[in-house]
Amino acid sequence: MALAETGSEYEFIETDYNQSAWLSPTARVPFLQDASLRLNDSASILHHIRERAGQPFLPDIVDHELFLLANTGLDSTVNLFLLERDGLRPDAVPYLSRQADRPAGPAGN
Repeated sequence: MALAETGSEYEFIETDYNQSAWLSPTARVPFLQDASLRLNDSASILHHIRERAGQPFLPDIVDHELFLLANTGLDSTVNLFLLERDGLRPDAVPYLSRQADRPAGPAGN
């Protein structure tokens, strides 16, 4: 979305579970190749895209906090999805149950 919002030219290349494990040192998506620069984390990718477009990235602490909360929730959701796909359900592991019960946003909103 940041690439589209900034009017950047880009090529989106679809990947799958196995290919992303091979192409990224974190074995995850997203990753970005921009000339010789390779970024493997969504935060550094967003920072780079915004900086390259002359826009601020998380200009204040409130924006930064909201970004981190959303990122944590997304990570938990992806992990729960992948673990359940592999047969491990949240009700079988207390920690996973806790992750599944995370509030939707700040203070549960």
